[in-house]
Amino acid sequence: MAVRLADVADALTMGDDCRIYYDRQDDELVWVLGDELSTAEDLPEAADLAEAATYTNSGDVDSLKLALLILEDATDRFVPLPTKFDVDEHSIMVDFTATLPESELRRRLWDGLHRAGAFRRFKDLVHRHDLADAWYRYRDEQFTRIARKWADANNITLVEQSR
Repeated sequence: MAVRLADVADALTMGDDCRIYYDRQDDELVWVLGDELSTAEDLPEAADLAEAATYTNSGDVDSLKLALLILEDATDRFVPLPTKFDVDEHSIMVDFTATLPESELRRRLWDGLHRAGAFRRFKDLVHRHDLADAWYRYRDEQFTRIARKWADANNITLVEQSR
């Protein structure tokens, strides 16, 4: 079993409504929308999948079948990747800010991280002050660290190919 480190790290940046799993059998990452998982959970035994799929955002029967496979998995075939709650990008922003030298900008970043709209304010400031490259490099390093930790915990081999 092996999956590309870069693919796992990239997957950690996916949005809120997408769940990503590593499929041990097919040796690949698979994506399922949250509403597909919810629909699959609520399906009666003899449900018409084509009709049920019309109630999901994608309307895709194959995605609904995948959601059912994931929910019914008793063999640990599907290993969930860390969610946004596991990753905690806010803490990564705080840690990045701590790496900056003492300055007015650092103070503004600290202040912004403890107010409403922290993500938007932080990203606006790093872009406005030419720190975007440093921020994204730091964030990517942290996502790579999280991906390695996840793989180790789940006995999954990561391949470190370049893109």
